[in-house]
Amino acid sequence: MKKIFYTTFAAILAALCLASCAKPIDQDVDNSPTKAPSSTTELPTNELTDAPTEIPTNEPTEEPVDEAPRIDALATGKHTYDFETVTITLPDPDNEADLGTKAGVQPFTVSMLLPSGWTFKTTRKPDVIHMAVYDSTPFLLSKLWIYDENGICMGAFGYDTYEFDDAHPEEKFKDDARYIYSDEYDIGMYSFDTWFYYSPLEIDESKANITGITRVICRNTYYDTFMETAGSACEPHLEDLYFPTIVSHDPDTKLRLYFVFENDAFSLEQFMKAAESITMDYPKA
Repeated sequence: MKKIFYTTFAAILAALCLASCAKPIDQDVDNSPTKAPSSTTELPTNELTDAPTEIPTNEPTEEPVDEAPRIDALATGKHTYDFETVTITLPDPDNEADLGTKAGVQPFTVSMLLPSGWTFKTTRKPDVIHMAVYDSTPFLLSKLWIYDENGICMGAFGYDTYEFDDAHPEEKFKDDARYIYSDEYDIGMYSFDTWFYYSPLEIDESKANITGITRVICRNTYYDTFMETAGSACEPHLEDLYFPTIVSHDPDTKLRLYFVFENDAFSLEQFMKAAESITMDYPKA
C-alpha cells in the first residue's frame, strides 16, 4: 500500500516538474506609470554626423547701424544767395601744382552753380582751419580752394583719375561708386566715405559725368596732430569731423571730381542745387 502511495506521489511530483519546465518564460514588463509626451520638439539630426540640423527662422538679420551724420545734418548753412555759373578749365597750365598734364589728362572744363562772387583759387590762406587738412590729401592731381565774396574759404576742390583692376573688373563694377571711389576711403586725415554713404543723383543723359553726394571724415587724431605741427591755435577736438561732399566722375575718361564744403556753406537745398548743376565738358581740338 505504501509502495503504491509513494509511486503515485512520485508520479504527481514528476508531472508538476514537467509542467513547470514547459511554461514559457515571461518577458519583463514595465509597470511604471505611462510617461506623458514631451512638450519639447527635438531637432532633426544630420544622418551623416548625427549633429542637430538647424531649423531656419524668419527673424530678420540685424544690419549695422550707421551712426555718422547724414547730409541733411551736415549742410546747415542759413545764408541767402543768388547763384551764377562758374567754369574752370583743367589742367591749369598756369598752376604749377596742377599735375594733370604730367599725368596725361586731356583738357576739360567743370561748370557748376555757386553763389555770386564765389571763386576758385590756387592758394590757401593761412587762417583756413578745417580745409587746411585737405591740403594733405596725397592722391589729387590738383587742389583748389573755394572762397566767397568776402574772402572766406567755404570749400575745396580736387580731381584725379581712376582705373579698375583684376579683382574689380570694369564690366562688373563700372556703375558701383563704392569701387570707383573706394581707394580714397582711408587715406589718413581725410576719408571720402563713399563706401558706407553715397547717394547718386538722377543721371542726366546729356552730361558726360555722373554725380553723387557723400561725406568726408576728418579724423580727430590726424587733425589735431596736423594743426599742432602747423602751429595752429585752434582747440583740439575729441570727435571726427564730417563735411558735406559732392563727387562726380566720367566713366569714359575715368576722371573724378571732389567738392568738399564747410558745414555752414550751404543749406541742404542749396547744396543739392550746386551738386545737380555740375557738368564736365571737353573742348574740341
